[in-house]
Amino acid sequence: TESLRSSSLKSSVILGPAVWNDPVAARGYGGLLEGAIVATPFFLGGEQPQTSGFVARYRQAYGQEPELLGAQAYDAAMIIIAGLLNTPSGTADFRDKFISNLKSVDNMEGVTGKLSVRRDGEISRRMSVLRLHNGELLEVMKGGNVTGFIPDESKTEDNEKKT
Repeated sequence: TESLRSSSLKSSVILGPAVWNDPVAARGYGGLLEGAIVATPFFLGGEQPQTSGFVARYRQAYGQEPELLGAQAYDAAMIIIAGLLNTPSGTADFRDKFISNLKSVDNMEGVTGKLSVRRDGEISRRMSVLRLHNGELLEVMKGGNVTGFIPDESKTEDNEKKT
């Protein structure tokens, strides 16, 4: 850890994979990875009502923390429900209208981010961006919007010394 802090990489920001979105690992490797940035499709600690509500209901129903697959399944169900609510039932062209309505979902606030269904049927999402600060993962961007920023203390200290 100390050799990294004193190397030429000390002012670099470490970008990590989504698998670093693990509170236990973050506490364990916090000193080494302090300031690291991680993009992740699902942040368990997200404060948005959709995410926190989903996490609370999941914990109550299953007695454990939700994982990415459960969150994605929930969002997929919400997209289907949105498509069904906008499709009149009992019509001859129900299937075509339903598919059209699914493909018109745009900027839906899901538990895994802001979701849109592209014309080709693929789902695109704006992921959360996390930053490791003092051994804790903090959400600094959600759905493409900055929700907070934790300054790099070493840079802050350097700036204070210069003034």
